[in-house]
Amino acid sequence: MRRAGSSGFPRSNSVCAVPARYSLQPKSLDAHGIMDNKFHMDEFMQSFFHSSSTSPKGPKAAMTRIPLHDANNMPLQAPLIPDPFVPYECPGNRSLHAICQGDPAILGQYLENTPFTLAGDRFLVYVSDFTNCRKAPFMDAGIVIPVRFGDREGGYFLFEYEDNDAAIAAGRDLWGYPKKFGTIELIERTGGAMASVVRHGVPLITIDCTFDGTQAEPLKTTPHLNIHIQPAPDGKILNKRVIARDTSPDFRMTSCRWGSAAVSLGALATDPLSPLGPVRVLAANYVIGDFFATEQNGWGKTIANLVTNGIPVEGA
Repeated sequence: MRRAGSSGFPRSNSVCAVPARYSLQPKSLDAHGIMDNKFHMDEFMQSFFHSSSTSPKGPKAAMTRIPLHDANNMPLQAPLIPDPFVPYECPGNRSLHAICQGDPAILGQYLENTPFTLAGDRFLVYVSDFTNCRKAPFMDAGIVIPVRFGDREGGYFLFEYEDNDAAIAAGRDLWGYPKKFGTIELIERTGGAMASVVRHGVPLITIDCTFDGTQAEPLKTTPHLNIHIQPAPDGKILNKRVIARDTSPDFRMTSCRWGSAAVSLGALATDPLSPLGPVRVLAANYVIGDFFATEQNGWGKTIANLVTNGIPVEGA
C-alpha cells in the first residue's frame, strides 16, 4: 500500500497439514455417469497423522500447509475482517454527494434515542466507490446528518449500505457504522452522474446529477460520530459507546464538479428512509480523489461510554 509498510493481513502462527499426493477431487465416473469421490480413508488418515517414510526430506516436504490466524475477529481459522484493517487506501475514490434540506421535526425524530442533538435542517445523501481498495473493495452509500454531542459537531449516519461483507463487518464491529448490505451503482456519464442503492429488490436511494455549476455551502459531516453497540450473549447490551472517526485530513482531492440533482428515497420496514422525503436538493458534487485511512486518522476513538459491562453509565 502506498502509505502503509505492512500488508495488513494476519500472520500465520500455526498450520494443519494435508498430504499433497491425496486429492479429494472426483477420480472417475461410475456406470451411471455419477462421479465416484471415494479414496482410501485409512491410508489418508495414517499419512495425515504420521511421518512419511518415503520422503527424503521428511514429512513436511509432502505436506500442504493450511495457515491459521490469531485475528481480532471470527472465524479464527479464516477471519472475515482483514486484521489489522487500518491502514488502507483507495486511489481514485469517486463520490456523489447530494446536499439536501429537510424538515427539522422529522430529522429530530431520528435522534430521539441517541445522545445527539440536531445541528441544522440539512443532510447529506451520498454514494461512494471504494472498489480500488485492495484490502476490501466495496461500494458505499448512506445518509448523514450534522449533529452536536457536547461541544463537538460532526456527522451521524442514519443509514449506510455496502456490498462487501468484510467492509460491512469492519465498519460495524470496529467503529459503529450502521452498515447493511445493498446493491450499489455509481455511473459517470457525459455532463453528469447517477447513483442508486437497492436492498432486497427495493430501490432505497437514487441520485441523478447534472453538472451545471449549481453550488451550496458544504455540510460539516466530520468527524463521524457513531454509536457503537456490542450485544451481550443474553440479548441485552454489553457495551455502548460514542466513537469519533475522521479520515478527511488525509484525503487528496483531484477533481470536484458541482451541479443540480434530484434525489428519491424508498423504504423497507427495516429501513425507513422515505420520511425524509420528498427531498429538496440544494446542490450536488461529484468528487474524485485518493482516500487514505492512516495509522494516525484511520482508527476510531471512544469519546464517551454509555453502557459498560451491561451497566448504564451514570449521567450518560
